[in-house]
Amino acid sequence: MSVFPKQYADAVARLRVTSGFVLVLAFAWFSRPDSHSLIFGLPVSAVGLLLRAWATGHLEKNTRLTESGPYAYVRNPLYLGTLLVAAGFVIASQRWLLAGLFAAVFLLIYLPVIELEEQCHRYGQRCTRLNRSRAFNGAYMYTIASIRHYSDSWRGQPS
Repeated sequence: MSVFPKQYADAVARLRVTSGFVLVLAFAWFSRPDSHSLIFGLPVSAVGLLLRAWATGHLEKNTRLTESGPYAYVRNPLYLGTLLVAAGFVIASQRWLLAGLFAAVFLLIYLPVIELEEQCHRYGQRCTRLNRSRAFNGAYMYTIASIRHYSDSWRGQPS
């Protein structure tokens, strides 16, 4: 059973990139880092960026399921990397306001999208049959359009 309504998950899926830019702007505007907070925050963000780079280096988008690199250990290493980057920013910022903002974005934007991708993974054979030109990667489909196409079919709507 879904925690987030399907229409909501579809709508926020389009906001992931935009929300990232908004968060960076909020960090630039509200944060007041000092050398001490940067010493602790920047390494956390750097680990997140390295994880994202490692995961991206193992992608074979739209060709096959990726099971190597970080995908052998974590289902969504790109999301985990993004979470670490955001956590490093929060640590460096020294602002509870930004911690709340980052948490809200992950809860209200990223989790519904992850749930939507998990549903597609759970019904993977149907996803593949409905759109053979799309491939799974790290247990989820890459194109939101394909997920929407598939999710309409599991709700009984014609595809």
